[in-house]
Amino acid sequence: MAPPRQTLPLSAFPSKRINIALLSVLKLEIRYRFCSTVLLKYLCMQKEKISDIIEWAGWIGVVLILGGYVLLSTGIINGNVWQYHVMVLLGSTFVGIVSYKKRNFQPVVMNAAFILFALIALDRIFIK
Repeated sequence: MAPPRQTLPLSAFPSKRINIALLSVLKLEIRYRFCSTVLLKYLCMQKEKISDIIEWAGWIGVVLILGGYVLLSTGIINGNVWQYHVMVLLGSTFVGIVSYKKRNFQPVVMNAAFILFALIALDRIFIK
């Protein structure tokens, strides 16, 4: 255990200028500690908000992928329409971002493949 920190009383300094300078330094240190605490709380709140946004984007991605597959399998849309491939592209991107953020790399690789396939299909549809 470290010994307690010794501080000198302000009366130990001979000059009034030194006392004022020490008070200024102490005020700055207190203000710095307060500001850094407030800044850390703000940054933590922003990080939580960003995490919530990313989490919602992941769920939107799941809905887009499943919705596109349901529309395709029920015959409501054809596999050659650009809307289906855009749904797969956006959905895979969102799910891939969430998977990467959570360091779950198998879905990242799978969704990267789906993104590539969707881009190839969109290229084929629009370049025809």
